[in-house]
Amino acid sequence: MELIEKQMAINAFMTATSDGDKADWCVSILKSLPTVQYDPEWHECFDDDPASFPDNERNVLVSFSNFSLSIIGQWRVDEDGAGCWYLGDTDETFLSEDLYVDGWWELPRKPRRN
Repeated sequence: MELIEKQMAINAFMTATSDGDKADWCVSILKSLPTVQYDPEWHECFDDDPASFPDNERNVLVSFSNFSLSIIGQWRVDEDGAGCWYLGDTDETFLSEDLYVDGWWELPRKPRRN
């Protein structure tokens, strides 16, 4: 949770509750949550720039030049170095469905439990 969002959650909870002991306990839990950092912006894909694609087999949200909805997909590179976009973790490519990926958005990673 971003630092500002965490503080807003604490403030909202303090305003909404009347039980001081419960509020203090919940605030301590909220403050102990780790801050998650990720880059929440769209990245364009360029065929001639391998750096414009996400990490291999990482789930990302993809946008299309010929379809209005975004879908979770993966960029996969085979042993020959050729890459293709796949629908989630299936073996179906977006290209086989005539969907042309023009950008991707990094999803936040799952939190690690200690």
